[in-house]
Amino acid sequence: MRVEISRLLRTVYTLGALAVLLSACATAPAPSGLHAPSGLQELSGLSEPPPELERFTGVYAARVAEGLQSERRLLLILRPNATLQLQTEYLYDRQTITEYGEWEVRDADTAEAVIHVAVLGRTDGAYETPVYITLVPEAEETTLRALTYNEQRYGTEGLLFEWIGYR
Repeated sequence: MRVEISRLLRTVYTLGALAVLLSACATAPAPSGLHAPSGLQELSGLSEPPPELERFTGVYAARVAEGLQSERRLLLILRPNATLQLQTEYLYDRQTITEYGEWEVRDADTAEAVIHVAVLGRTDGAYETPVYITLVPEAEETTLRALTYNEQRYGTEGLLFEWIGYR
């Protein structure tokens, strides 16, 4: 019974995350100075992503909880053209913030692949200082665990992104 409830909750969570992703991708304008393609449709229009990025292209979800009123869902969209979109949905007040940036993979063809993420800004402008996150793949590359990240911004409980779609 617990397994069935767990599966049901995971399905509901995944569907909710995809709904937020699709609605934000369709409406979010790119900030000036940053290239941020709109929507998953553009992903499917690419002939072939660079091999070093292809393994990790997709949508990943994480939860950050620091008390009931600050629980957030993060959607990290890694695109094959080395751009990214990070959506933070505050679950308490249903506010969503969309940020843009770039990503790269080092040692992509080895078991020690490392993904470097630079969040460069929001729709209203670029940050003075980018926000950096270093991720490593785990569990047959279906999860990305943050090695380094801003703990003030994302909490101290660890940051684990689970792949939820489009690879």
